[in-house]
Amino acid sequence: METDWKKKLKEFDFVRLTFADTNGIPRCKVVPSNRIMDVIASGNIGFCSFSVISDASSTPVYHEKLMGAGDPDFSAAPQLETIHSCDWSGGSEYRVAQIICHLVPKLSGNNELAVYDTRYICAKLVRELVTALGLQIWSALEYEFVLASKDRTPVLDGKHIFSSLVTKQLEPFLFIVCGRLQKAGINVETMHPEFGSG
Repeated sequence: METDWKKKLKEFDFVRLTFADTNGIPRCKVVPSNRIMDVIASGNIGFCSFSVISDASSTPVYHEKLMGAGDPDFSAAPQLETIHSCDWSGGSEYRVAQIICHLVPKLSGNNELAVYDTRYICAKLVRELVTALGLQIWSALEYEFVLASKDRTPVLDGKHIFSSLVTKQLEPFLFIVCGRLQKAGINVETMHPEFGSG
């Protein structure tokens, strides 16, 4: 019997294998869906060391420390239960999925997760909160973004916080964003114009 993630794979044309670098920025490889099973089975989904330690402009940082550790490359360890649709990607022609990955140093030889992998660090801290303090995290995020025209001028002057009229003007865009977030498993509770340009 096929597992759930194998069934889901058949719905997509391409799959992103994604990890978060040391700044929390997602980095990925894209694999055609007809090759994804072979790639996962190989256990050798390689990333160069620079991709883990680059800053937001993709400039390598901490390079001396990495060289001191032997400048190791990394393998991605796909967390297959994390497969989900990337509705914002692929346009109208292609369906794209994403699988979140842990990082494993290639030189470790034992498939232990990299202790500087941001996903590993967060998971470890969450476990310690539960075991050491009996606490459980319940979180919510407030995303704010600026809408700008092609010349990067904010489309709103920022004087109409919670305005129904401005909300009506933005509805076509907001509803598309909301629908795509929900398809990605992100629950949207409220939307409104804020106080600030854009």
